[in-house]
Amino acid sequence: MDGVRLSQLAKCSRMAAYGALGTLTDELPYDPEESWFRGKVYEAVAALRAGSEWGTEYDGQPNIERQRVVPWPLGEGHADVFVRSERLLIECKSSVSDSDIPLVDGMRQLQLYVHFDPEAVAGELWFFDPRKGAFKPLRIRAEAMDVATAERLVDNVRQAMDGGDLPPRVCSHPKMGPEHLCPFVETCFDGWVEPVARIERDAESEVEALAMEWLDLKLRETEKLTNAKGYHERRKEVEERLRALVPAGKSEVEGYTLNRIQVGESYSLPLKKAMSMGLWTDAHNEQFGQLISRRKGHERFQIAPTGDDETVAEVDDAGDVPF
Repeated sequence: MDGVRLSQLAKCSRMAAYGALGTLTDELPYDPEESWFRGKVYEAVAALRAGSEWGTEYDGQPNIERQRVVPWPLGEGHADVFVRSERLLIECKSSVSDSDIPLVDGMRQLQLYVHFDPEAVAGELWFFDPRKGAFKPLRIRAEAMDVATAERLVDNVRQAMDGGDLPPRVCSHPKMGPEHLCPFVETCFDGWVEPVARIERDAESEVEALAMEWLDLKLRETEKLTNAKGYHERRKEVEERLRALVPAGKSEVEGYTLNRIQVGESYSLPLKKAMSMGLWTDAHNEQFGQLISRRKGHERFQIAPTGDDETVAEVDDAGDVPF
């Protein structure tokens, strides 16, 4: 792989710039050799699947090309699979994380490959989750990255290589780096201090008292003491008051560190209900199966004294189900 790594450019221009400048890498929190071998296994699986779907020969030549070289202005990348008959690039990614970051980074990498490969007209990201149908990928269609975005990413790196400023960080906190498999987290955040928001002086005493109460209530909830519901409701009242006094992010008062975290919106789909209504079919399972977490059926017991309708004990053996 020559020059700047296109896979790093897809994740973060700053990461690619560090690589281009020969920056020493961190001690990685994962085994790069293991990741490399796992990637090769899925690449081989994708090549076999592609050959089965589109044929192994085209116009008298091999139809499936592995590790296709994709030249670009600062080096060359290597796409996992190219299907000549379809002019289709396939990039394989695998992860056991529920984060969407590996998926998003993989899509951007594929879009760059399609943009820079003059023969490719489209791409497919084949995303493997070893926990769910290990060799059956989630397949996502992708078109080329738009010209303006691709040129901006390249220019950001070229500027750093010419002695200019480094591109901005993608990560707002060093804890985010490992999700992007970044090997330069320590260098990137060298000297960085997490910002601490200021609490108004006349509110400090009240915030200290509320923080002390919040911790006590949380402990009582965790220990499942009598009136746990009441403790929970009171804790929510404390949090409501804290929202009026404490800014977003990390802040401190005497003896306490508070972190007001904004949790993003989440979604759920009641699949069982959708299936019973005929809205979810086998075709949906085929398309979205890799995104679905399933819990196998199991038995459970309810035990109560004879003649007593109130359940006094319930034994659920779900813990004995290995999947």
